[in-house]
Amino acid sequence: MTEGAIETRLTPRTGATGWHAESVHVAGWRTPEGARIPAGYRWQYTRYADRRHETRESCLQEGDLREAAAKDGAAGVDKLVRHQQAQLTKWYDALDEFISSVHATEALPGWVAPVVGDELKDWHRTREFLTSAVMKYHHGDVAPRPDTVFATLGFEFSTTRFELAPDH
Repeated sequence: MTEGAIETRLTPRTGATGWHAESVHVAGWRTPEGARIPAGYRWQYTRYADRRHETRESCLQEGDLREAAAKDGAAGVDKLVRHQQAQLTKWYDALDEFISSVHATEALPGWVAPVVGDELKDWHRTREFLTSAVMKYHHGDVAPRPDTVFATLGFEFSTTRFELAPDH
């Protein structure tokens, strides 16, 4: 294992001699994010990070839907939105599996709340972008919407900006 953002996992080959190497997408354990995960739980987090990496995508915007429509019509838009929905479901399921894997006692370990909170903020932000893109694509800019930066909701008023940071 390395200390970088991509680590290598070695597993014995099934029915053959030797090892199978695969990349694991996690923050290095010495980074502030990685250091939050106790050594005894790194395997569970690594499995989650692997699954999340495969499903996490950029935040969809209305322009992405317009591009899909220009290329493949309504079917292209539908396909893109359904793909994004499926990715969000897989990401959420991976997070649920991670939580279950570290929930050995009645109460979750204290380190879990900030880790899961950060992941949920990312998930929620991605979901918010999807729903906003769909609404804007189908109905135009129907109302002022908060911009979402790292899961903080920011509202622009004529004289000030008001920010709400969701609780975990």
